[in-house]
Amino acid sequence: MPSTWGFGSVGFRALGFASLACWLGAAVAFAQPPSVGGLAVAGLAVEGFDVVFVVNDAAIKDQMLDGVALLVRTPESDEVVVEGTTDAGGRLGLRLAPADYRVTFRLPGYVALDTTVSIHSADQVVTTSLSRMLEASGDLSDLGEPGELGAHRIRIVLNWGSDGGQVRDADSHLRCACDTDAPHVYFGSKMHEGVGHRAELDVDDTDWGGPETITVSDPVPGRYLYWVHDFSSGPGELSTSDAVVRVLYDDTVLAERRMPPGSESLAWRPFAAIEIASPGLPPRVVAFTEVETEAGLDFEAPPGFESDSGSGAGRGCSLAFVVVPFAVMTILIFIGSRRQRGRRRRR
Repeated sequence: MPSTWGFGSVGFRALGFASLACWLGAAVAFAQPPSVGGLAVAGLAVEGFDVVFVVNDAAIKDQMLDGVALLVRTPESDEVVVEGTTDAGGRLGLRLAPADYRVTFRLPGYVALDTTVSIHSADQVVTTSLSRMLEASGDLSDLGEPGELGAHRIRIVLNWGSDGGQVRDADSHLRCACDTDAPHVYFGSKMHEGVGHRAELDVDDTDWGGPETITVSDPVPGRYLYWVHDFSSGPGELSTSDAVVRVLYDDTVLAERRMPPGSESLAWRPFAAIEIASPGLPPRVVAFTEVETEAGLDFEAPPGFESDSGSGAGRGCSLAFVVVPFAVMTILIFIGSRRQRGRRRRR
């Protein structure tokens, strides 16, 4: 009698293991951070680490930036260590000794960035997201004329590390200052439109590096709360994943905050709030007081928003991506083998 599966146990097992191999291969590729391999490394003939700088657009997902000029300097003497330009893939390979450096990023049409970068490991990938200048971007032109909607913006950009031992998926959250029923902007509610203003999660990155970018167009007066959440719960700690948050108002970088090491918390608030006193005035980035820091408020989601941040679901999803197909395929192979043995006994 022909097999009800259409082929013998050997053929079924071969197909099963081939399918399983495809699933596992896809899962491995899905869960790997960017690598340094294949990129020519420039720099001084010094002992150090091969490092790749990756530069992308803060508001357009997967838009890599070609031609970004990088200037690497020592923070103490301001001496230029090395300089270079990103390639068509937005990448620049350098060899640098382990240390802290001042790195300047410049590209016409984008807000220049002068930041501190800590080089601490071999094959380190440093992802940095640049924001287009307000006039050059055109991203607010559909919101109205100057003086109505689109005259000003707050942009909050999150980047983090791309090493395999660092957090894979970090999320940005914002509570708008307006008094509405749904002021929370995050991956589960990417757009909030209020009277005369809008807040939007422009980019939601789920596989190392960032950006996670939230833009508030013509922000209303009040107090804005922002926090970062480690959605994937790993593989490393958020506090050891080189997380950095930058706040821009129009074409000016107002603040840059880096998560300090030592915390095992899944949440991080880089500042207490962003406050706007009255319409048209630039925002003020408010730091936590010493008392608030001692109470650990900088490592907690704001009251009332703890459950909305999620708790490690990203890790569960990526694990299910591997485990579920494996379990299903194992069961099918077992059933096929039992049926084949049963037919042999009846013969």
